Amino acid sequence: MEERVEAAGRRRRWVRRAMTTTAAGAAALLALSGCGPSEEELAAQAEEDQLAAPLEVAWESDDELISYVEETEDVALAYVAGDGMMELLARDIESGEELWRKPALFGNENERAGAGLPLVEHDGTQYTSYYAPSEDGPGHHEVVDVETGERLRSRLTQETFADRPYTCGETFCAEGEWWYQDGDSGYFAESQEIAFDWGSERWTAREQVDGTEDEDAPPVTEDADRLGPHLSISKPDESEESLIGYGADGEIRWERPYTEVLGHENTEDRSVRYTDGGEDDPLILSAWPYGGDGEKKELGSLTSTLRLDVSTGETLWKAENAHLSCDYAALSSDELIDGDPTVAVACGYDAGTRTFSQDDDGETTWEDQDVDQYVVGLDIDTGEQVWRVDIDGDAEVEESDTGIVNDARYEEMPSRDGETVTIDLVTGESVTSREAYEPTAFCWKDRDSSEVRRYTERAEGTWSTGDDLADVERYGSRFPCDRDERTAVDEMPTVAELRRIGYEEESGVVVVRGRDGMVGYEIPALEEFREDA
Repeated sequence: MEERVEAAGRRRRWVRRAMTTTAAGAAALLALSGCGPSEEELAAQAEEDQLAAPLEVAWESDDELISYVEETEDVALAYVAGDGMMELLARDIESGEELWRKPALFGNENERAGAGLPLVEHDGTQYTSYYAPSEDGPGHHEVVDVETGERLRSRLTQETFADRPYTCGETFCAEGEWWYQDGDSGYFAESQEIAFDWGSERWTAREQVDGTEDEDAPPVTEDADRLGPHLSISKPDESEESLIGYGADGEIRWERPYTEVLGHENTEDRSVRYTDGGEDDPLILSAWPYGGDGEKKELGSLTSTLRLDVSTGETLWKAENAHLSCDYAALSSDELIDGDPTVAVACGYDAGTRTFSQDDDGETTWEDQDVDQYVVGLDIDTGEQVWRVDIDGDAEVEESDTGIVNDARYEEMPSRDGETVTIDLVTGESVTSREAYEPTAFCWKDRDSSEVRRYTERAEGTWSTGDDLADVERYGSRFPCDRDERTAVDEMPTVAELRRIGYEEESGVVVVRGRDGMVGYEIPALEEFREDA
């Protein structure tokens, strides 16, 4: 066991302390006394040992990734750059073997298509959908079996300039302009949202397809904007009071007047910041009220941050002169993996004014003057200030093309004396080393973009689209690095670090965007450590 700890590198201090009286040493002491560790103790120790174990590289590929990697139980999927065109690539998760590859198009810009691939399970089979080259038009949509790459009969008679598909309820949807033949008068284009109908295996108008809505999505207040999975704010109306609502378990759990909660009137140009991760997470929000043309207000009097009870909507606490509309706003935990938040980080003002102005179209802008700003950590249960750091609000931390993946406990800030400091968001202390975590982390690094085709390359004069090429962001790679220096290292991060950046698999291979392609990291099975314990 000691060898396994050494192989993992330096462990977290609390793990080291736990190790002093557990596992082999504890077992020996208990054996002398005629006792033995319980099954629960052995299981807990095995889990600790697994978290401390280093990952192993199962396989690596040489792919120019231009999307996130999506995983099913057996397959890793991603868009990669081909010869001037995107390709949809599928690899076996365990071995890295290429299963299939298909040419794909970027299509129109659409935020709902996102940076990954849509996945839908239907009748026990996982499918994905993408925008593919056509022989008789700019592009069409395909629906394919993730494991085999076999396509379903899934195209319109005439398709044209469209976007990449996205998941909608129990199927796939897409938007674009579609060509239809109108008798002998030729073709016409119609902008339309379509959905894939599993019964006919055809794309058709979305309103004609069942199952395109997420029936499990929490409801929202009528005529309201959904801000998060559960939270909504009804639009301001001259005759009705604007409401903040919270939906869960298929019903509106509570509603409260906007003004009662936030202390100012709801307007179209107000700015709301919030945390709404789920029913088990704290609901914290703040809002910026806007002023009229020429109005001048003290910055410290404009906002407050408050926590609401997700069950009742009751205000649990309220912190004046604190807001979430800053780069440092976050929830942080003193637990190292999957911990409940203990501190809410917000910003406030010692001094400064904001002057509002409106243009001819009624759009509100503002200018801040003589600003002194600070960052605070608020106790998640009481709202009381547990730490404060004065910062230079006009200064910016120099941006880097490399950073720590999910470095949720630490943040770099510009102090008022001109220095950049690293702050532990749990304690508020300025630190020189992120010592709460292990020294080997996963870093991300920006990469150059790739130029790929939006639509099928056409014969001269067949149709006209304008810009047929898209300069596509290649999402940052992830690689083992020294946590403080942010430089690549040969040492492997531990299973705990993989958990910390969002991977929940308990064993087997997980696929990460590496510097040169996909990388399959193997998690040692928990059974190995149970046998040792």
